[in-house]
Amino acid sequence: MIVIPARVKVVVVMVSALALAAGLLTLALLSKPAQAKAESFTASDWSAFAFTDISPCTGEPYALEGRVHVVTHYTQDANGGYLVTGEVNVQGSGVGDTSGAKYLFHQKSAFHRRYNGYFPDNFTAAGNFRVIRQGSATPTDDFVLPFVGHFTVNVNGEMTSTFNKSGEGECV
Repeated sequence: MIVIPARVKVVVVMVSALALAAGLLTLALLSKPAQAKAESFTASDWSAFAFTDISPCTGEPYALEGRVHVVTHYTQDANGGYLVTGEVNVQGSGVGDTSGAKYLFHQKSAFHRRYNGYFPDNFTAAGNFRVIRQGSATPTDDFVLPFVGHFTVNVNGEMTSTFNKSGEGECV
């Protein structure tokens, strides 16, 4: 049996959210009408996640669940390119397996880029996820999980590669 560390699952959730945003962008851009007037639209998607991990600060296993909300706004310019702006909001809560400690998880990130309307293309995102232990007398039980995610789309609009990487959790 292969065991996947939970921090990789967190990164997969965020990369999946970013891949979803990229997929929406890909679908929107595959049919590119020639227009002089700017067109705009907004896409919104919710997805759920659940995972378990071990606190790097206390060594206690915990289970966490929550939701990811991705909102992306596209504005086409007169040249057929797009200004893409958006936000990824992740929030969740969980409980420590042995102590019953309560955890909150939240992360909010924004993205902004200009897209020329043609493939190939690529996108990279990086950030930190903060997990906060509730009711702790000190913040030494809180920790951060860093991540980097990337995808590449070929000239046909097909996603050809993705990667994600997470660092070790660090107590704050």
